[in-house]
Amino acid sequence: MALAATGVTGTFLLIILLSAYGIYRDRLPYSLNKIFWIFCLFFMGLAPLLQYGSGSRPFPWLPDATAPLYLKTNLLILCCMLLFRAVYTRQRIRNADTVFPFPMPGGTISKRMFLTAGAFVFAVAVLAQYSLSGSLWYRNLADAAPRISDSSLQLLTDKILKGLVLCYSLLCIRLYRQKQTGGAYTALILAAAVLTNFPTAIPRYWLATFYAGTGISFFYPVFLKRRRLFDGLFISGLALLFPLLTLARLNKKALRYRLSHPRRFLDQLADSFCGQDFDAYASLQHTLQYVQSNGVLWGRQLMTTLLFFIPRSAWPGKSVGSGSLVNPPRPGSDFSNFSSPLFAEGFLDFHLIGALGISALCAWIWGRYDRYYWHSQPGGFLKMVYPAYLGMAFFTLRGDLLSSFAYTTGIAAAAWIFYRVLVAKGKKETL
Repeated sequence: MALAATGVTGTFLLIILLSAYGIYRDRLPYSLNKIFWIFCLFFMGLAPLLQYGSGSRPFPWLPDATAPLYLKTNLLILCCMLLFRAVYTRQRIRNADTVFPFPMPGGTISKRMFLTAGAFVFAVAVLAQYSLSGSLWYRNLADAAPRISDSSLQLLTDKILKGLVLCYSLLCIRLYRQKQTGGAYTALILAAAVLTNFPTAIPRYWLATFYAGTGISFFYPVFLKRRRLFDGLFISGLALLFPLLTLARLNKKALRYRLSHPRRFLDQLADSFCGQDFDAYASLQHTLQYVQSNGVLWGRQLMTTLLFFIPRSAWPGKSVGSGSLVNPPRPGSDFSNFSSPLFAEGFLDFHLIGALGISALCAWIWGRYDRYYWHSQPGGFLKMVYPAYLGMAFFTLRGDLLSSFAYTTGIAAAAWIFYRVLVAKGKKETL
């Protein structure tokens, strides 16, 4: 037993050291590669080691995993991490002029369209966000009373509005940095965007996406000069801000209880690291157990992810998110919004080959995207949204893939269409 515990602890330390090394070796100011290693550091290393050592688990109503399962899980993670590093490194050393991942049409932004139609669409989107939100300041109230009763329509509307607001905000910052728009106009646009996307009223994936996108774009020279600034901000955000934002999801009575004493406030951090905020590792373990008992799904989850837009009324056999599939809800509760890390998604569909394959695919795409952003010519939609995608990439790693893929696609599609509308086509007056 002692030998097994030592092996479990040792493999956790290997995960932590390999993750820290991956962050250290990446000299870019920010990158998708860093996002991967920061995710592994916290969600596959530090948090599960704390859970294992303390005996506190994200799913206390389920039996604790055995030492062999811990070892199997850790070895799987290490294999995926090493393969990711190998494939990503190969992408990074290729010729820098490779287009990612397909040619993207260029163009310049029409000044007239940007200041008229663009501003009008942005204003409508901001007002719609305001009217559809139950609260601009507190997430518990914002989620309590959705204005659209149909959940699918509500999600679609929400992602479209988010994509429109994000796109115009990023465009405004780009043009301000090029001295094509004034500081007062840019401040007005960003103030309106922040007002309807206030940190304590929005989901954490969108907080990371919106504020990484606008913050990095606005302070780009600062991040270039201080190349470890992004590392420090993202890591401290995960260590402190990520757990504390759970408070915004509590009702007023529970919130007052947490804030009534400093010790209870500090306990929130410990509870978060051992609770469902950091359930990705435990969900991966449950995926391994699920496959052992039920077999692989042979692409069922992947097909559901790719065809997320088909309603369940038209597809009765459509699967649910992987986190809901492998993690039974707490007795007496219907909550099933559990995470499912990217490794688990591949394993659930195609066993070990699936976990390694999805890791390699992720490294291939992200390696090309990093190289495209840092080595290609300025301009273009993909370069503009790259800082924002850092947040969505973290969401994809944590999972589940069904939600992250659908949300990313919806937001990106709305932003892309808006962007293309504003691109000049033979017009003289352009920005």
